[in-house]
Amino acid sequence: MIYFDNAATTWQKPERVYQRVDEVLRHKSGNPSRGSHSIALDASRVIFKVRKKLADFFNIAESSQLVFTKNATEASNLIFKGFLSKGDHVIISSLEHNAITRPLYRLADEGVIELTVLETEVGKEKFLANLREALTSQTRLVALTHASNVTGNILPIAEVGTILEDKEAALLVDAAQTAGVVPIDRRELRADFLVFTGHKALFGPQGVGGFYFNTELDFTPLLEGGTG
Repeated sequence: MIYFDNAATTWQKPERVYQRVDEVLRHKSGNPSRGSHSIALDASRVIFKVRKKLADFFNIAESSQLVFTKNATEASNLIFKGFLSKGDHVIISSLEHNAITRPLYRLADEGVIELTVLETEVGKEKFLANLREALTSQTRLVALTHASNVTGNILPIAEVGTILEDKEAALLVDAAQTAGVVPIDRRELRADFLVFTGHKALFGPQGVGGFYFNTELDFTPLLEGGTG
């Protein structure tokens, strides 16, 4: 079989991924952080190690700033609905994935936010100039894909981060397509939110993803329960 749909999900996975998932399901499937017996502690250690590896992978100072979700879509929805308030202005690009556009268009249609879409087919310098012009005192968030899942275009995220450095607006980077393909340094990009998924170029199973968030920002969690 020839498979070319890796922008949607990578397949097949490396053999050790199958082996590791099988090992954890068979031997370390206790409820992490919810028990003191050995299997629960083993499950907690697995998650702690993954959290630490991801923090190192993305150059994140504190692994506690990582939140695990089912995928990038859940991650972006949690961010938008936990960070944005009525009257906020949000800027995105014309390359955004549905995980970004659909929840934001809904918030805009409901009158919660004002949304500006920047055209990307104008060249880097014009794109950055248009971004500067679009920023207002109400701009709360700039949400940009790192790379398009359709065209492969990579946006100038580092330059955007520099523009926003002295602004009130936060920067969300959707790294679903680039994590595992393009080196990502969260601090170099100056990202306040970094969204990723496990089932693409990180070669993990489906149903895993997450995001980094700057814990200095006001953020309202959607869910409570379990351990917090």
